[in-house]
Amino acid sequence: MSTAISTHVNESLGLRQLVNTRIHALLFSEHMTKKELRAHLSLSQVSLSRKLNGHISWTFEELYGVARALNTSLGYLSGETDDPTPSVRTTLGASLTSMSINRE
Repeated sequence: MSTAISTHVNESLGLRQLVNTRIHALLFSEHMTKKELRAHLSLSQVSLSRKLNGHISWTFEELYGVARALNTSLGYLSGETDDPTPSVRTTLGASLTSMSINRE
C-alpha cells in the first residue's frame, strides 16, 4: 500500500473513531439511550452497534440525524469544532426546513 493510501486510511479510521467517541459522549450527556437513537435513525440494533464500533461507516444522512437527535452539529461530530452546541445557523436552517416540510 502506498504512503498516500495508508495515510488516507489512517485519517479515515481516526475520523471514524472521533465521530463515534463524540456520539457516545453525547448519548451520555443528553441522557439518551442507544435504543432511542436507533428510533430517531430507523436503524436496527445490529447496524447501530456496527456503526458505533467503527465496523461500518455512517452515511451523511445518518450523521445529520445523529446531530439533530443529540442537539449538536455535524461540525462537532467531525472535529471541525470542539463546541457541541449547534450553531444558530444550523438551528435556524433546521427550523426553516421543518416549516417548509410542514406546509407541504
